[in-house]
Amino acid sequence: MKNFYNAKTCAMKSGLMCASALAGLAFAAPSFAQQVGAGDDVQTETADPNIIIVSARKREESLQEVPLAVTAIGKDAIENSFAQTVADLERFAPNVDLADNSYGAKQLNATIRGVGFADVEKSFEPAIGFSIDGVFLGTSGGAAVDVFDLESVEILRGPQGTLYGRNTVGGVINLRRTRPTEDLGARATVRLGNNGRQEYLAVANTGRIGDFALKGYFFKTLSDTYSRNLVTGEKDRQKDSISFGGALSFEPSEDFSALLSVDIFDDNSGQSPAYNLSTPGALFCDLTLIPAAFGGPVADSSAGAGCIDQSYTLAENSNFTTHIQAIPVVNETDGFSITGNIDWDVSDTLTLSSVTGYRESEELLRTDNLGAPLVTLSAAPVQVPLFFATRAVEQEQFSQELRLGGTIGSSFDFVTGLYYLNSTYNLVGGPGPFGQGFGTVFIFGGQAGDFTAGQKTEAYAAFADGSYEITDKLTVSAGVRYSYEEKDFDLAFFAGAAAGQATSLNADFDALTGRVILQYQLTDDIMAFGGWSRGFRSGGFNGRAASIAVAGPYDPETVDSFEGGLRMELLDRRLRFNPTAFYANYRNKQEEVSQPSPGGIPETVVQNAGTAKIWGLELETQAVVTDELNLRGSVGYLNAKYGEFLIPDLANPGGPDLDVASERQLRRAPDWTFALGATYTAPLTDNINFIATTDFSFMDSSAANLVRDTSGLNRDIIDSVASLDYTIGLKSDNPSGVNWSLTAYMIDATDGRNGRLASTLDVGVFYFATGAPTTRYGLEFGIEF
Repeated sequence: MKNFYNAKTCAMKSGLMCASALAGLAFAAPSFAQQVGAGDDVQTETADPNIIIVSARKREESLQEVPLAVTAIGKDAIENSFAQTVADLERFAPNVDLADNSYGAKQLNATIRGVGFADVEKSFEPAIGFSIDGVFLGTSGGAAVDVFDLESVEILRGPQGTLYGRNTVGGVINLRRTRPTEDLGARATVRLGNNGRQEYLAVANTGRIGDFALKGYFFKTLSDTYSRNLVTGEKDRQKDSISFGGALSFEPSEDFSALLSVDIFDDNSGQSPAYNLSTPGALFCDLTLIPAAFGGPVADSSAGAGCIDQSYTLAENSNFTTHIQAIPVVNETDGFSITGNIDWDVSDTLTLSSVTGYRESEELLRTDNLGAPLVTLSAAPVQVPLFFATRAVEQEQFSQELRLGGTIGSSFDFVTGLYYLNSTYNLVGGPGPFGQGFGTVFIFGGQAGDFTAGQKTEAYAAFADGSYEITDKLTVSAGVRYSYEEKDFDLAFFAGAAAGQATSLNADFDALTGRVILQYQLTDDIMAFGGWSRGFRSGGFNGRAASIAVAGPYDPETVDSFEGGLRMELLDRRLRFNPTAFYANYRNKQEEVSQPSPGGIPETVVQNAGTAKIWGLELETQAVVTDELNLRGSVGYLNAKYGEFLIPDLANPGGPDLDVASERQLRRAPDWTFALGATYTAPLTDNINFIATTDFSFMDSSAANLVRDTSGLNRDIIDSVASLDYTIGLKSDNPSGVNWSLTAYMIDATDGRNGRLASTLDVGVFYFATGAPTTRYGLEFGIEF
């Protein structure tokens, strides 16, 4: 690669001609990051360590020159966060809410600026885009990536419909793994913590051998639930996952580079504790309160087993040190992915890039959502779970993106490309604890439903995005994308009220999205920008319908966002101050609604509810106080409300719909998010450094359910969360020898509880919740050469 840095050239060369010059640009403050492309040589040092390079617009640019809301998290910050999954990185960005979903293997619930979607069904489209090494995931399954061997993470807030396309109405999360290194080397890390946490990481690099370099890795993680299961008297296994793979880079010249990555994963995890929140009035609670003598389904010894007092109340009274899990649960997935990246400098000003991805996975879920004790049936002296569900899913995805990027003259830079996605999923048969086959539900031990569903999606897109310098100070950026997709959907029922029903449906959707942005360089250190962008989320079918009547299709949704802000670098780039304001108009908004079906089984239906208005403010700042001390902070404010929410008037069939916007609430849209942190580094000896970090983060309370809870228990609200985190450690610095590190960490140091509620859901026949741990602590030892 060529050894020079020029902002205009670097921005457009897809990292090929300038990445070697950018290798040293990862700033010392933990939330700074450098993003590199597929074929970059990352060994050459450069001049300015305070420039942060990101690829938010699919070309390499300085963060302060990008007229978008982007949070870049670098390798050091990721490692110092002691995050287990990507969800733990939410505290680095304002107005971002990330959470692991306990009912989907490696499933990520992501909400950005109040825009999100939280369901495990593969036919439902995510609202937040997620990519790993440039490959866009077709669903949010697999997005809750274990945090290891990451080079950088970028969180783009707001619609990204131009360059990233479908299902990015809320934003995009980009992950980049480390690349093979130029030199021979290896590193290993062992992390041990409370709740049985064990993590083992090993990475080895061959160094450059001719035109090739190879990296291999192995990662193993184990952990237990934060509370003891009253049924077994022990903690349940929550996390049990192995990942391994490698990457091979090929660089025969400074004008061509290729990277082939293979990742294999085998996750045999369970899930977080579940709690029953049902009160009288919910069907499952009411049925267990009917005496057996009056036809109740359970014996008197199990009276009230379906109610809150025999599940959540017990856990709360124990300070979340206990829970009930009567039947072992499974939340497993295994599979592999293959990624190919090619960058070719076809001329001094043009680069052709290719990103190819293939992924296969299998998932198995066996779950008791209620966290309730087994009940004894009144009709027979046997114990059964109140509710038990199981499903097995196979999924595969192939995607291909081709891009041409570059510069024309000294004033215009651009990227244009084509995109293709082919994705399929199927519920599959197989043995289970009760002999079930596909997607099966058991109520009071009896099979209440059994169905299969599958879908094939083919998506196509063409896009272009460019920036033109009208004057030395004024630049206009514009982009457009056309998206088209076809979906074929199958649904069949084998048991329950819909037994014997089957259907095959198809639909196609298209959209034209774009953006226009003006940016003006007020001074050498301050840039102002403002613009409009549109995001598109595809329509589709309901893969968890309890009858054909509600299978769909439902319509696409769009978000128009208006955004403006300042990008300020002061005091010789030692102070960064980035305020942003935004307003979003959400139209034809899709909402997944859980409700009881005619057969009593909870089903999820997607409705195009209406409109929402969202506006807010964000501020991100970073400061290099001294060579030893770095500070960082962010704050976000969000005002998110429905403008219209229409539902049928059941009391007046055929009449006008009812507007119930005042009775609905956008989920996972906290009013305030806040973070403040510091990193202090100082030499103890010539080759040993002392490193300490502290971070405080706060997320306001937010709604977990679409409909407000009328019981007075506020079950629809997730309480605010404040976390104070510390790390303290020693790290050696031997430029040509073996290096080691030893770090102690404590996450959420001040919460006196053992756990907390992370989500709640009202499915009509019962109300349940899942938990999350609070305080985590441990030690990490690493060695590297």
